[in-house]
Amino acid sequence: GIDSAAPTPIAVASDPVQEDAIASPLLPKAKASKFRSLTGTLLFAYNSCRPDIAFAVELLARAMSQPMEKDLLAAKRPLSYLFGTARHGIVYHSDEVVTSNELFHNIALGLASDRLGA
Repeated sequence: GIDSAAPTPIAVASDPVQEDAIASPLLPKAKASKFRSLTGTLLFAYNSCRPDIAFAVELLARAMSQPMEKDLLAAKRPLSYLFGTARHGIVYHSDEVVTSNELFHNIALGLASDRLGA
C-alpha cells in the first residue's frame, strides 16, 4: 500500500531556463507548429476527460511561445501514456437513475440560472 511507497526524487536545475537554452535548440517553424498542435490536442484531452495529464500538459503549455527540441520529445510522453491507458477512466456511481433528457434539462436550467444571476 501507500505505507511501503518510496518517494521519487526529481532533479531540478539551479537555473533551468538558462540551462535549457544552452542544451536544446529552438524548433524550426514546421516542427514548432507540430508541437503547438500536439500540445493543443493534449490540452483538449486534459480539459474534456483526462485530468490525470494536467501536470505534464501545463509544463508543455509553458513552452508554446518558443518550443525547443526537448519540448517536442517531452510532448510525446503524455501522448504515449494516453495510448497506453485508453481504457482507463473516471466512473461516477449513483443510486438514482437519470435519463439523458433529464440530464440535459438540468444542465440547461443551470446555464439559464447562471445567465440570470440566480
